[in-house]
Amino acid sequence: LRVMVAANQVVAFSGHYFYFLALSLSSAALVQATLSAQGGIIFLIALLVAGYDRRLLEEGVAPRDLVQKAFGIALTAVAAYILAVA
Repeated sequence: LRVMVAANQVVAFSGHYFYFLALSLSSAALVQATLSAQGGIIFLIALLVAGYDRRLLEEGVAPRDLVQKAFGIALTAVAAYILAVA
């Protein structure tokens, strides 16, 4: 699990780096157009993960899981508010 989290962070950092590099080298419209393919790529990755181990994509609906999801949504909303105000 630690390796997966670390790999996720490396991929996220490199994705941001390449996104901003592309913005500096090309037009913003072209970069945004290629960014729209992100949903399809995530879908393909989810298919690969589901083929590997379906349990990795399970959705929990226990009370503890719902509290965690609500807390995550609240943190995201607070972060978006802070970014909008700042």
